[in-house]
Amino acid sequence: MDRNIKAFVFDWGGVLLNQTWKGQMAYAARALGVDPERLDAECHGHAWRLFVKGCISEQRFWSYVCGALGVSIPLRESLWYDALESVAKHQQDVWDIAHALRLRGFKIGLLSNLDMTALQWLENNGDLTLFHAKVYSCNEGMQKPCRDMYQLAVIRLQVEPQEAVMIDDKPDNIVCAQSAGLHGIHFRNTRQLREELLKFGVSV
Repeated sequence: MDRNIKAFVFDWGGVLLNQTWKGQMAYAARALGVDPERLDAECHGHAWRLFVKGCISEQRFWSYVCGALGVSIPLRESLWYDALESVAKHQQDVWDIAHALRLRGFKIGLLSNLDMTALQWLENNGDLTLFHAKVYSCNEGMQKPCRDMYQLAVIRLQVEPQEAVMIDDKPDNIVCAQSAGLHGIHFRNTRQLREELLKFGVSV
């Protein structure tokens, strides 16, 4: 294994944050008075892709979704923020690993598919000073898996692709990162992450 590693790039949801999607769906479905499975199906459509790429606002997103479901648009400032707030928890042990890696001299990146509402929550609740570079889908107009996102991350970190390791909970994203020249760790839990880091000669 090439151990000339200079940077580690973390995903947010499912790595630094717990898995929130099902909880968000349940919360939003109750607020809208619809079946969670119907809402989930609609939230995986075209409107969601536009929302997570920053092409439309949350209000416009709900306009599309509620129109398709035949229900009224939610009368609150941000249903999606409230839904995330109801279930989101930082995985502090992973944050601790990221901090330890930074103290060891590694550059730390954050690369995530985030809509503008989720980004607002992260900015309100996360320690973003940890990261040397941040790449968010809603700011870049593209989403993982997309090679350009990984290439943008290493450019901002000022390292070569082969000097960076992407840590993500979705296998497809790891495959794409590797196709862009990065190493990859498919995150499952903290213990497994520490074991995978040892393969790069890093103990934290």
